[in-house]
Amino acid sequence: MVEQKPEPFEADELPDEPESEAISPEPAETRRAAKPRVVVAIVDTGIYPYHPVFRATRNVEPVPGAQPIQLTLGEGGSGLEHDGLVWRRLEYNQLYSFPGTIIAGAISFGQPRNFLSEGTNRSGPPILENVVDGYHGHGTAVASTLARFGPNVDLVLVQDDFRDSPQNAYEWILQQPWIDIVSISRGSYTEIDYRPEESKTVRMTKRLVEAGKVVFLSAGNNPVPSTVAVSGMPWVISIGGASSAHRSQAILASTFPDFVADYWAEAAQAGTNRTGVTMGTSLAAPAAAAVAAEILLKLREATGTTTGTRGLLIDASGPGMLEGGFTNHELRALLNTTAAYWYEPSAKAPNASLRCDVVFCEGVLAVPVGPAAWLQMGWGYLGPEIIDLAVNVALGLAEPPRKPAAAEDFMRQHYALRERLWTGG
Repeated sequence: MVEQKPEPFEADELPDEPESEAISPEPAETRRAAKPRVVVAIVDTGIYPYHPVFRATRNVEPVPGAQPIQLTLGEGGSGLEHDGLVWRRLEYNQLYSFPGTIIAGAISFGQPRNFLSEGTNRSGPPILENVVDGYHGHGTAVASTLARFGPNVDLVLVQDDFRDSPQNAYEWILQQPWIDIVSISRGSYTEIDYRPEESKTVRMTKRLVEAGKVVFLSAGNNPVPSTVAVSGMPWVISIGGASSAHRSQAILASTFPDFVADYWAEAAQAGTNRTGVTMGTSLAAPAAAAVAAEILLKLREATGTTTGTRGLLIDASGPGMLEGGFTNHELRALLNTTAAYWYEPSAKAPNASLRCDVVFCEGVLAVPVGPAAWLQMGWGYLGPEIIDLAVNVALGLAEPPRKPAAAEDFMRQHYALRERLWTGG
């Protein structure tokens, strides 16, 4: 028997329904998590919470202050056709959660325009990703990549209108001490004559890092190496794209990033239960953020720490790098040390269906990784295989891998150049 799936509703076609108790009357109690957790905030265009990739297979506590929203999460159909009134009752600038999913929190500061064009989405309820002209949702794809690479990570979706600088979104994140990591898929690199003081995004990301959070930023999809551009502000972790299916090739979908991560995925599509091939460093950033979050979670479990406090990711002394606590800068240094370089093809790599030749990989410029891998991969690849090594290095149970001296010298000079460009220092 072929399962009949309902057609997805557009935002302006949400059906009416009888009054229900889908919205819990009281927000979740503000309290410390009973067990270690790591919360990653995705700043993006929205989310389609009905997609199976977001279904929880573990207990996910709402983040502090979140009002639980009971959605119809039936097997097979999306459930959206039953929840029209629920969505109409949601408000902007209010924090919600969706029990039964990994979405521990979601808040909207405005419906975004179509991410791929200058057109504007039809008006719709907060948080819910709209389907526009067959485009199935940037935020949903990005969030599903976090779910794929970080199965134990709690997700907070911060919907931004993308009409101006996401000042309100970042201000709100800054005020939430329980948000550990922020992933932003808005590629950024600077030209020599850029004026960073003109950008609120620049100032806000710096404040987030100064508050102890870790900020990952997609490095953009410009494959052309440049002598007048570098990837991102020095305080953010800039993520370029690479294919773990073909480890002898790096995807030059960015200019001199800090790291590379998987830029290609079968990502979730809003308005359906389907996935589709999606590419770009917009996916690489949450993939890298998820790997960092899984490392941090294991370190919290090892120290019995539930959340970060006082600007520390781990506010407890432990062995190795954790002596006196653990900061966002120390996590970044740990990633610098343990990220992997690819010199040989992988015999059995994931995503082997990705079609590559010597020059192009699914239509994106691909170049074999040369002896000076750091010129293409920064500090290296952030993927699930480095998690256990990073944890053991942090705890003093393993020796940190030694990067080539030329790699360390190049990356330090690159960082210094970014500091001069973005801060004038």
